[in-house]
Amino acid sequence: MKIGLKHYEIDKERLPNSLIIRGYVLLAIVIGIALSLLFIIPVQQKITGQAVLLQNGINSTLLAPLNGELRMYKKSGDPVEQGEILGTMNWDITKDVIDSLRAFSINANELSYINRVEIQLSVLQDLHIEGLQDDISNALNNIRQVKKRQIANQPKPIITKLQNEISVHQENLNKLDHVKSKINATASVIQQQLTKDKSLYESGAISYREYDNRQTELLNIEERQAQLELDKQATLTNIAALETEVTRVQQSYRTKITDDDLLVSDALSTLLSEIETRLEERLLYSPMSGRLDIDPESSNRINYTIGEPIAQIIPDETTATDRYIVYAPPTRIGEIQPGQKVYIAIDEYSSRDYGFVRAEVQAISDLSYDSLYRVELLLNDGLITTHGIKLPARLRYTGRAQIMTNKRSIASLILQELSSRQEELSLK
Repeated sequence: MKIGLKHYEIDKERLPNSLIIRGYVLLAIVIGIALSLLFIIPVQQKITGQAVLLQNGINSTLLAPLNGELRMYKKSGDPVEQGEILGTMNWDITKDVIDSLRAFSINANELSYINRVEIQLSVLQDLHIEGLQDDISNALNNIRQVKKRQIANQPKPIITKLQNEISVHQENLNKLDHVKSKINATASVIQQQLTKDKSLYESGAISYREYDNRQTELLNIEERQAQLELDKQATLTNIAALETEVTRVQQSYRTKITDDDLLVSDALSTLLSEIETRLEERLLYSPMSGRLDIDPESSNRINYTIGEPIAQIIPDETTATDRYIVYAPPTRIGEIQPGQKVYIAIDEYSSRDYGFVRAEVQAISDLSYDSLYRVELLLNDGLITTHGIKLPARLRYTGRAQIMTNKRSIASLILQELSSRQEELSLK
């Protein structure tokens, strides 16, 4: 029994060490598997870019870019070239309104000018210009807030009150100077009389009491002079404090005006930017080469509202070619090769609901355009998405494209990142 107990006690002591060793071995195996996975498991690399799908065999509809009168330079059936000006729109917003809004930074402090801008923005709002209503409302609300604050915070009443108080103190100061002048004259007379009384007292012509009364009278006058000087200094201090307050009120108002200027200027700048963009859109350009087709019922029509169809451009089938392009950044352009798969999420259709348009890389441009390289694509299934949905034919689609480049292990990506960081540090 003792021997068995000894063996049991020995095993009990050795048991924890064996478990620890097994734990280390298991941990090493897990770490080894994890490290091997880092080198084995491939990760698909992608390059994202802006995709443009142009189907030139589709009729293009011209829409009115603005509310206004249309003047066409071409008639139905005329051949047109891509980029050719077909007509112009006369817009409801006049040049005077635009110039007035541009001048806000010059006249922003004038309440009368703020009233004028408010009226003009109200007129613009009543035109119900599509695409500008939010910007007009924002600018108008800011103008009204500024106007309300400027009326409530007008410094004139406060400054007038302070200036009235300054005038009262100034009058008191003048009175003090007047009284002081008289007392100084009196003091001069008493001083002269005191000099004579001293001689008379010394000669025995007058009593000491009479001489002493004259001295006391002079002392009283001098005390009055000192008090008047104190009153004068206090009045000057009050005037200086009131003048400082006038300056503070004026400065505070100017600061508020500056803040209001920035608030309104930002809103008006956004609005003017949109208006100027619309002014550029007054010209109707042909989006492609072909033939102009105007509905006979609309041939004599002049007035259009924004978004209304004006005419169609029927493409010349002999020259119409479809183009599918991705604009890719230059940083990884060397990884893009012909034949690589491309998945395009069309902006107008959710990729979650409609899927992606499949394509493959056909060619890469040798030169960049506005710092981007043009990648030509070939659609695998036309406009049929990965969800099996066929998108309607349209002249132009835009979207986000993902070009599937090479596959790399997680470990190589980590090493590349570390190498890049090391190069950045060495350059600093």
